[in-house]
Amino acid sequence: MNDITFFKRIPVGFIRANCYIISGDKTNAVLIDPGGDYEKLKTVLDGSNLRAEAVLLTHGHYDHHRAAKQFQDAGAKIYMHAADREIIPYIHGFVKPVMFEPDFDVSDGETLSLAGLEIKVMHTPGHSKGGVCYYINNVLFTGDTLFHGDVGRTDLPGGNAAALRESIRKKLYALPDDTVVYPGHEEETTIGEEKRFNNYVRSDG
Repeated sequence: MNDITFFKRIPVGFIRANCYIISGDKTNAVLIDPGGDYEKLKTVLDGSNLRAEAVLLTHGHYDHHRAAKQFQDAGAKIYMHAADREIIPYIHGFVKPVMFEPDFDVSDGETLSLAGLEIKVMHTPGHSKGGVCYYINNVLFTGDTLFHGDVGRTDLPGGNAAALRESIRKKLYALPDDTVVYPGHEEETTIGEEKRFNNYVRSDG
């Protein structure tokens, strides 16, 4: 248990946020941040004979959850941190929010048993109050907390630059250097690489 046997990264929505489809039992799937393109994601699931068991949201911004309600209506349960419920209705420019009610609130240090995987929740506020990362057997899904050479913006409601740096230094940089980081946008990296080269948060800076 806890080996990811199915992994697919799919950029979705007009901002091209990364949605990750993962499974450990080859029957059920977890979708991390389905930010749009429901039909595209469902086609991948159907083609792989996977059922969407759960939607895990790293935070409450629209580009990470616009397809969550459709998967919820089809039977999946939505998990997110309670502190980000308040930003679900937030209107981003011309984008109208898709409203939903999460099924479960996640908390720091909690372990979720889903789709044959043990998924540890790490509360990492800064990009938003309820931002979280999901850690599975040396693989870390960071949403908009940590990117390759960069970090998430902190000028949106609930953002806090000092809190973001603390979350990254104290929690994420405490993980093994070879931990693979899959962020909410762009390409993957490792904890070790970010500790040495991240332009905004280095382990010694």
